[in-house]
Amino acid sequence: MEVVCGVDIGGSHIGIGLMCPVKGILVGDSSQLIVRSLSTPDQLISLIKDAIDELVTGHGAKLLGVGVGSPGQTKDGVLTAAANILPGHENIQIVKLLSTALNSLPVVLINDADAFLAAVVLSNDFKKEHQEIRSAAMITLGTGIGFSLFLNNQLYEGSNGLLEGGHMIVADMSKRKCGCGQYGCVEMYSSAKNTAERYKEVASGVADTLCTGSKYVFERAEAGDEVADQILNEVRHLDDVINDNMFLYSMYFCNFHYRPLTIWLSCV
Repeated sequence: MEVVCGVDIGGSHIGIGLMCPVKGILVGDSSQLIVRSLSTPDQLISLIKDAIDELVTGHGAKLLGVGVGSPGQTKDGVLTAAANILPGHENIQIVKLLSTALNSLPVVLINDADAFLAAVVLSNDFKKEHQEIRSAAMITLGTGIGFSLFLNNQLYEGSNGLLEGGHMIVADMSKRKCGCGQYGCVEMYSSAKNTAERYKEVASGVADTLCTGSKYVFERAEAGDEVADQILNEVRHLDDVINDNMFLYSMYFCNFHYRPLTIWLSCV
């Protein structure tokens, strides 16, 4: 069976999926945890290649090509910057390196939030059910915060391959330094990962084995934990700031003419 492969690079894992382009069905998927000692582009490419090879071999498939979604700024096949994957590394030739590792198979690279939104709004089911929607926006909350716009039936990637959301400086909060080098980036306070990290900083005696993610903070808030409730209230406020900026961006790029705009919030 001939398949195409989708690769989702995240701050904590790499997800791999195989799809049959003829039948339009998912053939198989897997998730490969990123080793925290990952420190070079070559290690990242090797991890992706090994995960792809294992999945393709396991299904006895023939690989036709690979699409990669990655956080950070992507342009012309290059990951120009990604604070949540390889801090300190810039201009990583993802397409060239991965294509070489896969015996010159075609590879394309796109920002992961853009890939997520495009997969939704360009699907046949969505087009049939929501013909009236010409513009949409998506915010993804994971290790970082992703930001994507689909305007007038076109994906807007920005002149430099990224419409940045997670690194907007929202407050003078100098205690937490972002991987991008700035202080006060919104994702350092309201991403899924950093919601948990902030709770552990404020709540005394919370073990890492207990608070493994933002889900734990929500559970503590529901149980009446005042610290968790305070953290989540701050997260809601900052996410409102993101929503407001998302709307202003969309209005600006539509020349301030009204367009139907739908906004999704996705926890990944």
